[in-house]
Amino acid sequence: MAKFVGKGAKFLVKGSGATPTYVEVGQVQEIGNIDITADEVEVTTLDAGVYRQYIQGFKDPGECQLTVIYDPALATHDDSADGLFGMFTAGDVRDCAIRMNSSDTGGDAYLTFQAFLRDWSFGALNADDAQTAKPTWRITGPITLSNTAPTAFAGPEGDKHKALDAARRAYEKAQREAGVAAESELPLAA
Repeated sequence: MAKFVGKGAKFLVKGSGATPTYVEVGQVQEIGNIDITADEVEVTTLDAGVYRQYIQGFKDPGECQLTVIYDPALATHDDSADGLFGMFTAGDVRDCAIRMNSSDTGGDAYLTFQAFLRDWSFGALNADDAQTAKPTWRITGPITLSNTAPTAFAGPEGDKHKALDAARRAYEKAQREAGVAAESELPLAA
């Protein structure tokens, strides 16, 4: 049974271009909880005895708050159509994915869902803390779990990212199989 920390997790958002692809949001410090809840519907009848009876009703997929080290000039943070602040301003529903660690072949698992940016909070600015923003995604519809990426990374760096991710996963799998709990020390290309 494998155990993981959140290191290596990624939040991806599908772009809005002519051939949209998933793009990793930069400088993510934390991907918040997703708390899925379900309504309960009372179905107690007169012949039920002394206990009330319930069935599951509609599900609420919840929300997910990100904490990012905010750079308004970063393409995934700015006010353009595919920047976080631009997506908040537009209110569009987007396809999103969260990459998490898994003991499955390949070492990845993905939560995929549709969401819009409902809330935005700029962190306090002071001399001791990083400049942050906390956009909150309101999830709409079902969340699916898969061990395959929804699509490849976007842009000219896509193949390099895929190759580096594959190499990292192979290295970490070999370390796990060998019983070594060391962190990956593969050099990352610039």
